[in-house]
Order: sequence, then structure tokens, then C-alpha cells
Amino acid sequence: MEILTDLREEKHLSISKLVILLNDKYEKNYKIYQIINWENGHEQIPQKDLELLCDYYEYPIEKLSYS
Repeated sequence: MEILTDLREEKHLSISKLVILLNDKYEKNYKIYQIINWENGHEQIPQKDLELLCDYYEYPIEKLSYS
């Protein structure tokens, strides 16, 4: 999802920094490769993770959800 890359870059975050922030804030265990795969569209994002990303980016989930 290209929008995920755009949202991350708007916050001036590298993927590795985003992973650290998400893991700390949400007590998760994300890996860099997961974010890369989601951003590149190689893997569909599980709904719960999509909701978490929307929360983090303060972005309406309706604009990110898969049809």
C-alpha cells in the first residue's frame, strides 16, 4: 500500500524507526520485513494491524481498508 509509505515518510521515519515505535507503543513484535512487505503490497495487512497503523498515523481506516 503506497499510502503507508507516504504516511511514514510524512513523519520522517525510516522503516526501522517505525518498527521500534510501533513495538514500544503497542507492545508488538513487528519485524522490518513485515512493514516492507505491507508497503510494497507483497503481503496483505491483517485487519488488526491495519487498525493499529491507522491509529498510529491518525488516519481514517476507511481510506486504507481493502475492498
